[in-house]
Amino acid sequence: MILLKTAFVILSALMASGLKLRAANPEAFMHPILMIKSYGYPAELHRVVTADGYVLEIHRIPGRRGSVSVPVVIQHGLFSSTADFLSNRPPRNLPCLLWDHDYDVWLSNTRGNMYARSHIKYKLDDPRFWDFYVDDFARFDLPAVISYVQRKTGYTRIHYIGHSQGTQSMFALLSTRPAFAQNLRMFSAMAPVASIAHVTSPLTKSIPFFSLVKALHPNGRVRTTRLNKYGTLCQISRRSQRVCAYVTDIIYGPNRKSQDRQRSDVYYSHFPQDVSIKNSEHLKQLNSRVGFRMFDYGPEINLRKYGTAVPPSYPLSRIRNVRISLYFAQNDNLVEKRDADFLLKSLQPSVLYDVYTIPKDPQFTHNDFQWGTRSLEYVWGRMIKNMENVDQLESMDYVYGRHRYHV
Repeated sequence: MILLKTAFVILSALMASGLKLRAANPEAFMHPILMIKSYGYPAELHRVVTADGYVLEIHRIPGRRGSVSVPVVIQHGLFSSTADFLSNRPPRNLPCLLWDHDYDVWLSNTRGNMYARSHIKYKLDDPRFWDFYVDDFARFDLPAVISYVQRKTGYTRIHYIGHSQGTQSMFALLSTRPAFAQNLRMFSAMAPVASIAHVTSPLTKSIPFFSLVKALHPNGRVRTTRLNKYGTLCQISRRSQRVCAYVTDIIYGPNRKSQDRQRSDVYYSHFPQDVSIKNSEHLKQLNSRVGFRMFDYGPEINLRKYGTAVPPSYPLSRIRNVRISLYFAQNDNLVEKRDADFLLKSLQPSVLYDVYTIPKDPQFTHNDFQWGTRSLEYVWGRMIKNMENVDQLESMDYVYGRHRYHV
């Protein structure tokens, strides 16, 4: 903890100095659409309006013309945006790698981050705008995005890749609406999250601090994007690179070899993104007891909202008729083994297509799934192979008339 405080003191001193630096990499602060184009890939910007009025940007790398490009939706996790999957240059870049494998790639943003800050009714400083947590991602964001992709492409069954809270929101959706599984060819879950009762990351220890943030910012917003403008400070020297890397190492798990420190200005000019205090409070609740429950408003409001004094659990055992591949890292501070075991025991064995813990690098950690320089070797290659195998099965089902859906 002393070292963590020291790191923050150094960063604070640099920020207080008012030092302004030019980014070493052009992708720092760059819009995701421009990042995709800068790598030599086609890109499209789409906007989706959810049933409750949020406007979400989707960043698309459209499939090659003349090829059969199955759509895949990629969903980021907490404090993130689509830019985090694009921060490394190809081939160390999952969306571009998927396009190289003939997929039609759709990168989705959840409400509240830099690319999803509009609402048809509420302004950004309205507390009602920030009154959301993972259940709202599951009820509104994911169905809206997937339905939009289906309409635009003609495919009724698509791939979904989630990272961290991007997996948690899909688990919530599939457990409360089991029939939604008919829309998915495969759910690929990187660093899958349900229960977080045993998380060792200092991030969960700092969540009570959000109560103070709530008092200072009653609109319900944690404004972490203010840190992004200092992302270039991470490129001052090797020492500053180490300081920036150390902060994320402490939170997500230490790995000195996996991330490209020469890209630090890109990473930290896009990360972290703003989150809602309600979402953070829900994580605090999940960290206090084993299980995956809905938001706890207190007994009185719970009775009105849920019909019970205690918030109900997401019924993970109800998830049916979907292929799920789970990808774990040994050194993930946010997905502890006992929480992973809870998830495995809660899911029906019939839905588990692949359960894989990365064996080659015992230091591979949470954010390496999106930033790691060895992610292609350790996990993405296996994941894409699983997706391609499923696509072959789906094509055979179509040929032999076992299902009624577009390929």
